[in-house]
Amino acid sequence: DVMPKRGRDELTTVVYYGSQGSFSEDAALKYFGPGSSQYKTELDAQPSRSLDELFAKVSDGVCEFGVVPLENNVSGLLQDVLLNLVRSPDLHIVGEVLVAEEHCLCVVPGSSREAIRTVISHPHLLQQIDAWLCKLEKENGCNPIERHCTFDSVGACKLVDAPSKAAISSRRAGLSAGLEIVGSKLANLESETRYIVLSTAPATISNRLGLRCSVSFMLHNQEGALFKSLSCFAFRNLNITKINTLPLGGAAEELIGSPGNWQYGFVVDFKASNDEQVNEAALQNLREFAANVRILGVYTTAESALAQSRNQHHSGLSLAMY
Repeated sequence: DVMPKRGRDELTTVVYYGSQGSFSEDAALKYFGPGSSQYKTELDAQPSRSLDELFAKVSDGVCEFGVVPLENNVSGLLQDVLLNLVRSPDLHIVGEVLVAEEHCLCVVPGSSREAIRTVISHPHLLQQIDAWLCKLEKENGCNPIERHCTFDSVGACKLVDAPSKAAISSRRAGLSAGLEIVGSKLANLESETRYIVLSTAPATISNRLGLRCSVSFMLHNQEGALFKSLSCFAFRNLNITKINTLPLGGAAEELIGSPGNWQYGFVVDFKASNDEQVNEAALQNLREFAANVRILGVYTTAESALAQSRNQHHSGLSLAMY
């Protein structure tokens, strides 16, 4: 268990980014709810419609944990989430959870796909089903379908008040809003979102081997700066699994002391060595070339929910053959 230690009978308070019924709530319940390794005796999961509010609730101790979406395998990185984390030195990533998302087409009862002229959802969800929407336009005689963005998919369901409107949301959110599901699994690819779990207390770790370590740092615009920084890991056989380039925008002066519209930070994920001296040597070396080097978290990587589903499917096929 790599989570911060707490009493077994203690109430777990969690704030998640989104409304009740959202995919973010699904992620919080998957990680902390009944049946999970983190579930204790009682869970208080609270929605938040603001990243600033969510980060403040965790930083101020109002909630013990925060759950936020970080990236999707189709639509990519949520940069605002990562920038908020980089700007919050008192918060740490202590876990992650992967949620396979079923995108459902939700309409008022009695409507049909042919009647749809407006589709409403979160911008990332609309991006993930863009190919399907283009196909639907062709099926409907090339009539254009307007895309309207909302804060989350739950709010989108509340705006479906006519046969010509539809929302893209989870099945649970659509049915809870009294809508009818007339399509599902609409994403361009099988969609999965990675959520991170935040806390003010870093994870308690006895063995780092195979754990994900996320590190943020800033580079000055100098020849070979990125090559030198990544070499700190390569020369110690530390496997980098992800590199994110993060536009700093208005946070540039705060983070690197140099204002400007084209300043970037970097976040690197690597597999930690069990030898703590190797990890520390890499970070010490990195500090020679980079500024504001910070460990965002060391935590267990989550198994892909899509891979689990495929494995179960193939296992079922194998059993059916005998």
